Amino acid sequence: MTMKPWIGKEGIYMSDLLLQIEDLSVGLKDNKDSNPLVNKLSFKVKRNQILGLVGESGAGKTLTMMAIANLLSQDLFWTSGTVDYIGTNNERLHLSELRMKKRRRETCRIMGIVLQDAMGSFNPYRKIGSQFVSTLRFRRKLTKQDAISETLEWIKRVGIHDAKSIMNTYPQQLSGGMRQRLAIALVMSYKPELILVDEPTTALDTINQMNVIHLMKDLATQTGTAMLYITHDLGVVAQLCDEVMVLRHGKKIEIGQVDTVYRKPQHPYTRSLLDQAQQILKPPTIK
Repeated sequence: MTMKPWIGKEGIYMSDLLLQIEDLSVGLKDNKDSNPLVNKLSFKVKRNQILGLVGESGAGKTLTMMAIANLLSQDLFWTSGTVDYIGTNNERLHLSELRMKKRRRETCRIMGIVLQDAMGSFNPYRKIGSQFVSTLRFRRKLTKQDAISETLEWIKRVGIHDAKSIMNTYPQQLSGGMRQRLAIALVMSYKPELILVDEPTTALDTINQMNVIHLMKDLATQTGTAMLYITHDLGVVAQLCDEVMVLRHGKKIEIGQVDTVYRKPQHPYTRSLLDQAQQILKPPTIK
């Protein structure tokens, strides 16, 4: 039996590792002397894993995702750090060291993004079917007919049964919940190895929130896709994620298995977040 190589003190097998982030820092271009918005952040994303990033507003969750995806706005820049992709054969690609054009190409090949506002995933002037088909033909080099077939299949896989009708619909003609399902289907359809998810249920009602959470967990299990899931909702993390990382002021406070962190949080800030979440979930007292 051939043993797989280990990496790091966490005891992760090399072939289980998908992404390794080391000392990632992000700052403002116009104020380089200010404290970094993301500060020396290091963590790993494993294959077939859903890792939750939690923290209050301003903790650096979305900035971390945007830095990894090479989508920082023009007023921000990397001050330090590396992002490495580890392939299934243990080859290592230093994404952060590539020239911009190649880095974007490789990042697009490896990762997909589900945004908080699903409308941002679609062009309002093109029908849903046209956007799916063109994406699949570009990403997976499918023929037009194969791309149409894949589109119909993925629309059905996210629980939308009238797929042909939806293909002929514009995004703004659909409900928020349906748009979010389609945004998930679009990203899943081109088969990235990692999906970066930025609070996709924030604008949805409770029923649609639960439907989207269950959908993402089911699809991740079926396809083996890893996810980096950004949220402020600890209840969502408990239902969806395998591990959780707590951020505060751009720094990693705590990371570990969800059950372990929730039962025995090591940091006072984590305990505070959990206490606040429990207070919110308590039923009101009727006097």
